[in-house]
Amino acid sequence: MERPWVRMVLRNLVSVVTIALVDGASAQEGEVTADSLNVTQVGSVVLARERVVSDLYVAGSHAYVGSIGGILYIVDISQPSNMRKVAEVAAGGSALDVKVDGDMAVVGVRSESGGGVVVIDVSEPSMPQVLDRVSQPG
Repeated sequence: MERPWVRMVLRNLVSVVTIALVDGASAQEGEVTADSLNVTQVGSVVLARERVVSDLYVAGSHAYVGSIGGILYIVDISQPSNMRKVAEVAAGGSALDVKVDGDMAVVGVRSESGGGVVVIDVSEPSMPQVLDRVSQPG
């Protein structure tokens, strides 16, 4: 007996895999970049000019995508065939580690001057608010 939530989780997982594999520099929207034996692409989203996705976290109907280019992208994945970027947040360095708990996102950042974390209110994913930045030199 299949449960409806299992299908939704699997659809969102396929969407997230697609986000991680497709970027604006190497693939056009709708273009499949690799063959797969057991995964079907149901949608894709182009995240501007980014070439390297550094981390990915899924919370509810949104994917939080960190990039080497210093941007945290927030993507609505509620409709996998029609995913869309809803917000961008400047992380102040490469966004290497992304975690979300409830209404808070914490992004581990690395820059030429050191590292740190950025704390972001994502209670309204399309309007994220940076609450604090903590830097560690070196």
